[in-house]
Amino acid sequence: MNPLSTWLQTQTQAQLVELIEAQCEMDGDFRNHLRLHAAAAQPAQNMEEIKRSIHNAFWIEDFVDWRGVGSYTSNIDPVIETLNELLKKGEAECVAELVEEAFECWAEAANNIHDDGEMGMISDELHELHLRACRKAKPDPEVLAEDLFLTAFFSEWSIFSTAYSTYARIWGKPGSQRYRELVEKKWEKLPRLKPGKDDPKRYENKSGWLDSLMIEFAQEEDDFDREVEIRQRDLSNAWNFQQIANRWIEQKNPAEALIWIENGIHEFNDDSGLKRTCAELYWKTKRRNDALLVWWNLFELNRTLETYKILVTHAGKIKKRTEWQSKALDSIRAYIAAAQGKKQSYWNRVDHSLLVEIFLWEGDSKQAWIEANAGGCSADLWIKLCKKREADRPDEVYPVYMKLAEEKVMRKNNDAYHTAVRLIQNARQLAEHCEQSGAFGAMLSKIKMMHKPKRNFMKYLAEAGL
Repeated sequence: MNPLSTWLQTQTQAQLVELIEAQCEMDGDFRNHLRLHAAAAQPAQNMEEIKRSIHNAFWIEDFVDWRGVGSYTSNIDPVIETLNELLKKGEAECVAELVEEAFECWAEAANNIHDDGEMGMISDELHELHLRACRKAKPDPEVLAEDLFLTAFFSEWSIFSTAYSTYARIWGKPGSQRYRELVEKKWEKLPRLKPGKDDPKRYENKSGWLDSLMIEFAQEEDDFDREVEIRQRDLSNAWNFQQIANRWIEQKNPAEALIWIENGIHEFNDDSGLKRTCAELYWKTKRRNDALLVWWNLFELNRTLETYKILVTHAGKIKKRTEWQSKALDSIRAYIAAAQGKKQSYWNRVDHSLLVEIFLWEGDSKQAWIEANAGGCSADLWIKLCKKREADRPDEVYPVYMKLAEEKVMRKNNDAYHTAVRLIQNARQLAEHCEQSGAFGAMLSKIKMMHKPKRNFMKYLAEAGL
């Protein structure tokens, strides 16, 4: 036993009380902790005192930054522990009420703390506590449903927002019916939104949450027509058109889905998601040429390897690959030519990278090499190209490795220096293989001369025997 424990056991009860009271005067957190435990001994008679302790534990004077979050939440842990103990002792009704009080404090505190997840974990614990308490307390189903709905509706932090599904077994049919009535009453007041329009009170009205609940109700009853009717109330954005179309697709009705997609494109012509679905539906309904036109439009909106692959792969299925391949490559070249006629930033230069990617994907590394030399490409693509041509054309590859190495050195950091050395080592091997060691040596000497002040780089070269 340590000396402190030994000494404490020699003190009288009055002396220990005096020590504890003195500590309470100096340490507010300690005082609040003891008050909470004292009040929890008889919770029904001390609800206000327990609530006061909860408020004190969550209280924030100004703002808690990331450095103080751990210390702050450690003062809340005793509250959670005490509520758990009360629940084990059979005080379910008290715990349910106290958790609701804790959530009010939590919501106020959450606005004044730099949270990296700690407050979210506390919220999860409180939700779980409340659910367990209600299972044991068995409160009036309709009263519980109404309380949880109102809390969720007026909370900016989604407190009890999933109550309809999580409390269904607790409140049964009466509670579910009451909850649905409240949701439907609020939902009916939401404005009908046409394409391009918006509800400035969307967040305040909780329209997204109410919409999702109404859809859940319709799906629960397997009423697809009602679900579509609910979704049609808000056509303010392309995503909602997409969602309706997706549901028709799930219902194995591509024709109806296509109507919604085409209507969505009419309203939101720049939405690539709608156009992708449109092309897929055209293809599925045997409108192959229409599908290719849409994929072409998507390619022109976003020239990438992926959009190119989709276009030419589908074109190939109807024996039109060469036609659409040529068209796509011409489009890329025209875009590059137009871009090169304009002023470009260092970070957003248009080169031949896309053409290189395409020809590599097509399996034509020779043409990819021609494109890279004609208009340049990214360093990663140069590496890919060089790896493919090392065996056949080492004389062409090693000068590229030397050029890439020099570009790496210009970044002036140790990782770049190490990469540059590895590239130079590869270049030396290839140069020796094609009996061009002299030319390689001249290139290396030039690099050393230009970058001699970079001591770490020079050291790494020496260590590699270069």
